[in-house]
Amino acid sequence: MRHLDRVTPRERGLVEALEAGVRWDFIRELELFDRLIAEWPEWVEGYRRAGAIVAIQLGDRARARPYLEKLLS
Repeated sequence: MRHLDRVTPRERGLVEALEAGVRWDFIRELELFDRLIAEWPEWVEGYRRAGAIVAIQLGDRARARPYLEKLLS
């Protein structure tokens, strides 16, 4: 992708994660969101997106629960 050097590291990670999702590589997308969450734990959008990937794309609602509970805390 072009011009990724012009965005913040978090935005770059978001673009890479979304690109993985577009390619239907949901495991990789989740790995990238987990990395973003570890780096920026206050970024609630990361928890929402990771929870949605696990619950919807991977079909594991129980595994999605910690991500989604973090949104409510």
